[in-house]
Amino acid sequence: MLNGWERNRYYGPVDKLKEMPFWYGIIIIVTVIMTVKSNTKRDDYMNKEYGYGRISTEKQNVERQVRNILAAYPAAIIVKEIFTGTKFQGRKELDKILSKIQTGDTIIFDSFSRMSRNAEEGFSLYEELFTKGVNLVFLKEPHINTNTYRKAIESKLQIAFD
Repeated sequence: MLNGWERNRYYGPVDKLKEMPFWYGIIIIVTVIMTVKSNTKRDDYMNKEYGYGRISTEKQNVERQVRNILAAYPAAIIVKEIFTGTKFQGRKELDKILSKIQTGDTIIFDSFSRMSRNAEEGFSLYEELFTKGVNLVFLKEPHINTNTYRKAIESKLQIAFD
């Protein structure tokens, strides 16, 4: 039998949870998770996908590149740029992506030629982004995607340790 002190004892939130059926606890946990997710912007907890389309002259149409990117990556944030490779004026839109890209993010190009105008520039940028942990996808040249390269390195390492 409970004495007066035990009968009048304050039950805190943890004590009340112990008395509740198990499924009440599940409902509370799910509710908290849903509330946190709804109050958190997508940008705060998910990797981003950027689709980059570039044309060399205003006479060309970037929409084919955009269609190809969106067909493979419907959630990609599309960035378009008109750039003449003969004049060095910088690629302002690509530079914006590069300034905010983070480890785990992905940049999708229709082809490798859209990332760079020459092999040296392309290799340098590829190496920099690969080292940073950014995924690069080239729709027309999937054999040079960073994930393909990572898998090749991992399999060579695995063979070396066997």
